[in-house]
Amino acid sequence: MKFTYVLSGIGWADVSLEVEEQKFYFDASYISDALRDLLAGLLHLISGGRDDGDRTKPFYFNWYGEPTVARWMLELRDEEHVRIKIDVFPDESVVDMGGERQVPIDAIVPKNDLIHVVVSAIRLLIRTTGVIGYQSTWNHHEFPLQSFLKLYHYVTYNRHFPVTQTVDGYMEHTHSDLREEIRLLSLLLSEADTD
Repeated sequence: MKFTYVLSGIGWADVSLEVEEQKFYFDASYISDALRDLLAGLLHLISGGRDDGDRTKPFYFNWYGEPTVARWMLELRDEEHVRIKIDVFPDESVVDMGGERQVPIDAIVPKNDLIHVVVSAIRLLIRTTGVIGYQSTWNHHEFPLQSFLKLYHYVTYNRHFPVTQTVDGYMEHTHSDLREEIRLLSLLLSEADTD
């Protein structure tokens, strides 16, 4: 499996995904926050990113290519595998009607392999552009640092990012360790030095 994600100009990303003989190439536009949506989908697979936390429900998101639309579906098949399906529609008007489309990817893949290839590509992206450079180039959308750190931690340590939950009266609070977050960023930088 191969995945690339490269900012190709102001508000555009060139994306490719190859799963065995199936290939998907797309020029994603800033109209949707493509990277944020993809990382949210991957987080859903490992921790139930929706409000109800139900990882068994498929996770859908759209990427806009002006005029094409790529509708992604990520569905947990079991704890080890995920179905990934990408439908490409000629324009937005036919997406909800289920009209004419191409299906460049419809495959069941190892969940951790998918997460690993995406995180590897995004590590390269962020080391190349930086957080501020990413926002300037992607046009309006910030780099999804929180989602990336959670996935980077998952890939590096094979476990969820550690958080603690506390209740203060009626308020629930989630706390993370800033030192751990900075340590992950430092690890990312040290990996860049060895590349």
